[in-house]
Amino acid sequence: MKPLMQKLFSLGLAVSGKKALKHILNGTDDPEKTQEKTLLNILKAHASTDLGKKLGLSGIESIQEFQRRVPIMEYEDIRPFVEASMDGKPNAVVKGLPDFYASTSGSTGKPKYIPISSFTEEVTNKAFSKASAYLIYKGCPEAFSGKILHITSPVVEEFAPGGAAIGSATGNVMKNANRVVRSMYALPPEIYGISDAEAKYYAILLYSLDQNISMMMTANPSTFLLLGKKLEEWQDSLIQDLESGVCSNPNVPLAITQKLKRAPNPRRAEVLRQCIASDPERKLRPSQVWKNLKVLGCWTGGNCANYLSRLPAYYGQVSIKDPGYVASELRGSMPLRLNDPSGVLSINDNFYEFIKVEDIDESQPRIYLAHELEKGQQYYIIITNYCGLYRYNIHDIVEVTGFCNSTPEIVFVQKGKGITSISGEKLYEQQLISAVSEVSRKLKVELSFYLAFANVAASRYDLFVETSGGGSPLCENFAREVDAQLQAINMEYRSKRTTMRLHPIEIQVTLPNAYERFKAWRVSQGIRETQYKMVYLTQDHSMLHPIRSVAPAVSVK
Repeated sequence: MKPLMQKLFSLGLAVSGKKALKHILNGTDDPEKTQEKTLLNILKAHASTDLGKKLGLSGIESIQEFQRRVPIMEYEDIRPFVEASMDGKPNAVVKGLPDFYASTSGSTGKPKYIPISSFTEEVTNKAFSKASAYLIYKGCPEAFSGKILHITSPVVEEFAPGGAAIGSATGNVMKNANRVVRSMYALPPEIYGISDAEAKYYAILLYSLDQNISMMMTANPSTFLLLGKKLEEWQDSLIQDLESGVCSNPNVPLAITQKLKRAPNPRRAEVLRQCIASDPERKLRPSQVWKNLKVLGCWTGGNCANYLSRLPAYYGQVSIKDPGYVASELRGSMPLRLNDPSGVLSINDNFYEFIKVEDIDESQPRIYLAHELEKGQQYYIIITNYCGLYRYNIHDIVEVTGFCNSTPEIVFVQKGKGITSISGEKLYEQQLISAVSEVSRKLKVELSFYLAFANVAASRYDLFVETSGGGSPLCENFAREVDAQLQAINMEYRSKRTTMRLHPIEIQVTLPNAYERFKAWRVSQGIRETQYKMVYLTQDHSMLHPIRSVAPAVSVK
């Protein structure tokens, strides 16, 4: 970027970024007062909606009254209102009609569609995007010295019956970025709509090889890891295509190759071949291709630490910018520093309630508000916001790491009980039970025990099984069918499998009497035998101890 342009860019980013950051930090010195104000503003905005009328939001004047009148809710409680809104009925969930619905997986197998209200779109999402860009620039100005490779899902994936767009929250974030920042994107958004996963990654790599990439952004660091592996796998063909000015992958659409057509670049190709020759393992790595890469933007909480530890081998030592606690349902926190996932709660955009992890199974657990939280404590988080979500149980666990002024800073820890996530798929125990039951019926296999383990290190699910009578099921078919069922039930699981961020299921056959051994072990760990409940899905590695397998693993082929 030329000096004058750099100066103008810095000025524009500072002005818009500081204003956006002020919106996020406003009132953090008094979260109790700010949160009550936020709640009452949300209720006032949506009291006249169909959902607001059913819940009796009109006339609520305090947090305590809100908690008495409105129960803690699940998505299925509001689905009929969302579906009416998607059919084009105004004022069903939010005021008027949303322009966009963020799609994500749901516990029943049906996707969840989150209405993105005009306030969320114009105020919250844009403020967060501008503030995040400003904080990156403040911490590492060199991140904006080149192009930005922003890898995301398509902004629009389908349309609702009423005409509104449906798509990914991450794609919508890219759309809402600062206009000048968008002009720095290395690739057009059409490239992320390529349906064939391998072709998409091939195109991303090919058309980025000759660009000066100084920052890369995506949701899950597993995408960065996969990109590094594919660069190594395809290094020879990519360099050959770069040298010839063509794209040899037949599954990259012609419209993409024509739009991004490059002149032959033998000089750049030779530079990359020299990088391979100088590498001890003769590998082409992102750190060699993009020597000015300064920042990777991605999640770092929960299971992401497993992927982060493997990134330096591909990308070298770069700064990490965590986007904060974000989901399709909300922008929940804003990390204020590079290399630190702790983010201040967005108390002007969402109203929060919390339940301590150890209290979640109580019939009437104590509810904590933002100003009552303790550092080091983990909580389930309940949200109310402008998307038509009221006392919504998102089934996430967060931990308080500190405070900004008097407002908690949090990090995402993991999904709650009965939900696992390796790369963002959010697999529900009910979905697993449904898939295994259907496949068992279809293949006429009777299982006396099964337990699925989210194997984060291997980026796959291991399904431990025992058939009635001690026999082994048709493992290859069983694994393939369960995988297919999960893809049919869970849209996020299907997305992660097709984009290769999740590997195929592997089946492990246990020793005989797995159920009895597993139950005995659970009781020995302090579970009352009279209160014992079977676990079918877990991320807890210790649960594998009593059910070790006795046969080679079999995966989907």
